[in-house]
Amino acid sequence: MTTQILQLSDFHLLKNRADELRCVPTADCLTDLLTLVRANYSAADLFVFTGDIAAYGDVEAYQQTRELFADLLPRCVMIPGNHDETDLMRQIFPEMFARSSGPVTFSCDVAGWRMIGLDSHVAGAVHGELCGEQLAWLADELSQHADQPTLLFMHHPPLSVESVWLDRIMLRNANEFAEVLQTAPQVRGIFCGHVHQEFSGMLGAIPVHTTPATAIQFSPHTEELEFDHLPPGFRVIELDGDAMHTHIVRLPKLKYPAT
Repeated sequence: MTTQILQLSDFHLLKNRADELRCVPTADCLTDLLTLVRANYSAADLFVFTGDIAAYGDVEAYQQTRELFADLLPRCVMIPGNHDETDLMRQIFPEMFARSSGPVTFSCDVAGWRMIGLDSHVAGAVHGELCGEQLAWLADELSQHADQPTLLFMHHPPLSVESVWLDRIMLRNANEFAEVLQTAPQVRGIFCGHVHQEFSGMLGAIPVHTTPATAIQFSPHTEELEFDHLPPGFRVIELDGDAMHTHIVRLPKLKYPAT
């Protein structure tokens, strides 16, 4: 039986549900996507939020998320992005986090696969980094679950996405991260947010995939910020035994162009 995991990223929710970011009502975009999710993917085994839940770290953004995903929350996990406030995430979603301080991570079993979420948030910065404590934790998790095929989730991609301005704000210590993975052949994929677009590359022998935002999309292969006219979307990951397949699902049309 196929196992489904949905990755949703970069909600950029605002203080009030009616508020707009670059002329885009981000809460309405997420609501439209959730209508699609509930119609076609309501039985998914896990929902992973890969950061930037809030646009400006407002507590109301996390409260909105809790309300919008209310029936799905028992199957949800999350990690922060550069726009998030980790203390507020813990406050609004206490059941998701085992620790009251330190990196916001997760590690769970889904259909015999290991799912690991990493915290690349750097307070006050746009770029990402994995601290030494977290790299040690990751190495330990990979060692303890060496017999399980594993997927990693993080906000900042650990490689170039071939856009000059975005490459300036990626994971800063990607080499250290890659060194940890050299002794973990069970890692089958890395899934990221942050770049508001679909992209695929390789970190050594490991596929890396980025995921569209649930609201505003960025155009690929640009030197400066440009908005794309693709509709919002999310990523579907399907596991069948030891095999993994993944694809993007988008809304049928762009309702709210960014300006």
